[in-house]
Amino acid sequence: MERDNGDESKICVSLKELCVFQDGGDTLKNIINKEVVTPEIQESLLGAEHLGQAQMKVFVDKRLYEPPASDQHLGLKSPIRKNKAKTCASLYEVVQLSKNKQNTIKVDRQILQRLVTAYRAGRKVDLENVLQHELMPIPPSLTAVYIPPTSLF
Repeated sequence: MERDNGDESKICVSLKELCVFQDGGDTLKNIINKEVVTPEIQESLLGAEHLGQAQMKVFVDKRLYEPPASDQHLGLKSPIRKNKAKTCASLYEVVQLSKNKQNTIKVDRQILQRLVTAYRAGRKVDLENVLQHELMPIPPSLTAVYIPPTSLF
């Protein structure tokens, strides 16, 4: 029991050092990486229950109450449209131009996000040195090498 209390107090101290319990106003934040969500995402997350209730009402009205001869009537087994609620992951959605481009953008974001989180946690980050290099796991110069096909006889 004593060990559990000690572990609990260590966790609380760590969370207080990272300013998790500070009042940041009326905005939602991601606890893991401290991202502040946009008002659009906040409405989507907080209004999920109402959105589901509205979808249920439409489901009942169009499938059960509408007469089968009506234009508005849908079959009981017809597919239901998914609600694509915005989440914290939607903050960094990128229009996909090409697969490699999107991967590059995600990798850059993850590396910069880690650097900012480390800086906010009080660690020393030498941004001048870090930003001199490309922020990719493998430099494009190594991946863009042309290797001619071998001739098999």
